[in-house]
Amino acid sequence: MSVLGSSRLGFVLVAAACVTATGCKKSGEGATSPDVEVAEVAEASSQDPLAELDALEGRMVELGLPVARAKAAAEPPAEASPDDAFVTEGEAEGADLPVGEPGPAGVATDASVAQAPRRDEGDRCMDLCGLSESICELEVRICTLSESHAGDPIYADACERAVDDCATAGDACDRCES
Repeated sequence: MSVLGSSRLGFVLVAAACVTATGCKKSGEGATSPDVEVAEVAEASSQDPLAELDALEGRMVELGLPVARAKAAAEPPAEASPDDAFVTEGEAEGADLPVGEPGPAGVATDASVAQAPRRDEGDRCMDLCGLSESICELEVRICTLSESHAGDPIYADACERAVDDCATAGDACDRCES
């Protein structure tokens, strides 16, 4: 193969890699369109429904909705045993915890919900209702998997998250349409 032929092959390989990589888009592009985001979620769904749930929860956060994971982290434990350690209000005041720090990744905080970008209300309603439909369809798939993997806490937790996220997104869609 000539030098020209091998350099042309190298260019083709680099171009092909750039087309499939997400980092090769123009730096001047704005936010991704809902179609691109739906395609990314669809790609995740073909591989792993739990990854799809994570992706859809990310979309919920982007739209300013609380996700099941954030709600669970904010709630106190249902039952407490004598061995559980509790911090009193006075002890918490002296703790070395940073105030106003963002929560864990993918978890909506009051500040992140307040900073959610505002878009045209019609577009937002379409996004919310499409998201609601996707999450509720995913809920059925994940909960079916949970039944077939009885005793697996990962699927049981994912089913619970999906049920809660479906209800949250559905309520947001209903409020938006009325």
